[in-house]
Amino acid sequence: MTLTEYLNQQEPKRNPNVILDKTEYTIGSSIKTGNKTLKMVFITDGSAELLWGIEYVLINDDKTLWTTDKDGNPKARSCFSIK
Repeated sequence: MTLTEYLNQQEPKRNPNVILDKTEYTIGSSIKTGNKTLKMVFITDGSAELLWGIEYVLINDDKTLWTTDKDGNPKARSCFSIK
């Protein structure tokens, strides 16, 4: 499922697999902790204004994004992944 399809769902599916295009996200700063590299990721596509400002985390350049807790630490696997 694309980001546009995700945002336009009439009856939202639970835990869809939304694949983001390179133009739909921005990678922010990164930090290395132990054997993990954590990178901040923001969904920045113009049509995704509902998602602006929400931070996700990419762990070790895996393709799946993780939601964050109040401190910015990975909390749970999100429905978003990157190409």
